Amino acid sequence: MSKIFPRFFLPLLAAAFIVACIRIPKQPQTTDPDTTPLTYRFDGGADLTALFTLQASYIAADGRTQTEQIASLPWAKEVGVSAPFGARLDVRFRKKADYPRQDVYAVGFSGGIDCASANAAIPPPLGLSRAGGAGNIVRLRFSLPDGVSPDDVSLRFAPLKYDKHFAFTFTCDDSYVTAYSLVWSLINARWIDDREFRHLDGIPTSGYVPDHALVMTDGCGNDRRFGFSCSVWPTWGRADDPANTYVKDLVRTGANSMYISWEELRLLSDFGVSMLFHNVDERVYGKADPALIAQGFRDDYDKVCEKLGLRMKVLGLPDGNEAYAEAAQQSDLIHFTRNSLAWQTRIYLHTCGDLRKGQTYGGGNNSDPDKKLAELAEQAVSGNPYWVGLTIHRGDRSYAEMLEKVYRLYGKAGSDALWVASWDEVYEYVAMREGARIRKDTEGRTVTFEIEMPVDESFWFRDISLLVDGLGGDCGVEPLSDNIVGLARAPRGGGMLVNVNFNPRLPALAEKYTAVYEREYTDAALADARYFVSQLLPSLAAPFEQRLGAVVAPSQGELAAGRIEAYLAQMDGYAVTVQRDLPAAE
Repeated sequence: MSKIFPRFFLPLLAAAFIVACIRIPKQPQTTDPDTTPLTYRFDGGADLTALFTLQASYIAADGRTQTEQIASLPWAKEVGVSAPFGARLDVRFRKKADYPRQDVYAVGFSGGIDCASANAAIPPPLGLSRAGGAGNIVRLRFSLPDGVSPDDVSLRFAPLKYDKHFAFTFTCDDSYVTAYSLVWSLINARWIDDREFRHLDGIPTSGYVPDHALVMTDGCGNDRRFGFSCSVWPTWGRADDPANTYVKDLVRTGANSMYISWEELRLLSDFGVSMLFHNVDERVYGKADPALIAQGFRDDYDKVCEKLGLRMKVLGLPDGNEAYAEAAQQSDLIHFTRNSLAWQTRIYLHTCGDLRKGQTYGGGNNSDPDKKLAELAEQAVSGNPYWVGLTIHRGDRSYAEMLEKVYRLYGKAGSDALWVASWDEVYEYVAMREGARIRKDTEGRTVTFEIEMPVDESFWFRDISLLVDGLGGDCGVEPLSDNIVGLARAPRGGGMLVNVNFNPRLPALAEKYTAVYEREYTDAALADARYFVSQLLPSLAAPFEQRLGAVVAPSQGELAAGRIEAYLAQMDGYAVTVQRDLPAAE
């Protein structure tokens, strides 16, 4: 467990950083498989070191306490540690006799312990079990209002997630960085540069920041950002350079490269973007023999699993190539195909049944924004709408304008009837809906439902929407299984819509992006952290909310000259103590 222990109450304290009260997710392997990089850090306002002598004491890799003076800020100390490890940082303040006289002093401070890079891969959701309350089984208990018979209460899956009316999937093909620099940035209200190809570490030139994210609601009043898919080339590359793949680590990606990096793909995957199979390494496997192409699928699957921690299962058919379509039918890795050759095949999601080995292009065989908007308008009023898809390659601002229109018409700003999600997310939801087994138990005025779903290790989007009928209105609902990490509800007619999140990645994402905010202090980082934290059960969200509320950027802590003497007296001898546990691998 992680705690912070102030020595005494400080009403004038600008900020004392509070660290996690949760377990830290397992870390990705470093160059030394036996150690994990851990960084102690402390930062403060520009005048802090002029007012105080700061002494840092921390637990080193060997378990001993090391002490050093902090000469300048920000201060950081990285150590390589072996789990389990109890990390602790103490920073003690001693006031200086002489200090500069000025009107205002910048004195805010913050500190912390980081155990992962800002863009580390989140461990995949494994550990499936047939045992109650673990893996693919969730249990909920409902306390019935007076006058409601338990016999009248029933539970079913909403036809679509969040009880939406119809679904739309947007896809970026061919590993272009515009999936990050244009589409993801638009959806998440981040800087969109006028340069077509801008990378995660790129310096902005001219451009803009959207004034809102593109979201729908979850049917219970909570925002959910649009999802989409990205078809990737994990192993393919230039014909004249076998070692040169199109997709590389960011450090090896040129500033003007048109191709996305692994770090950018990792960021996308955290925010509901799924990765699709596309062209295999055709330098090795060619593009004509389905059996060889299927071998290439395995290479790409392994590479994406290694770099991102996720397991691909959907093919974005490349080049209208029938050999790839045949390979998809042969390969156990491919569960579903976005197939331009099957553009006349419509999937009516409300009534479609199991989609394994299914295929569609999502309506008309075109990438024209206006035509797709017309198609969406037809499905919006249809009694049995089909799944609409749109695939682009490099993309341009016309597609950004289209997504804005989708948001205004059918997202939160409009009817809020559209589910904008990746191919994988829709496929997974239908698989859980169609394969679920629901058991009901009654005891007095309570009804318990157990829902068992056919989830496998490739499932990335482990949350479901349930409709509970016969309640006569709202009632209490309690999660009984420990795998439930998020729960939201809202009245629906004479019953309720209940959204259940049992994705073990969600607490890890809340940890990751809370830590990013603690380092960066930006409004965008705070919005990202709160996006994940808000999806958690209140008991799981509380320590994150505490940490987010405690962060004050050093530049924001200011003290007027008239209060400086009292502040120095109170701070003299004060110590900030930050602790964090790195548990042993399970």
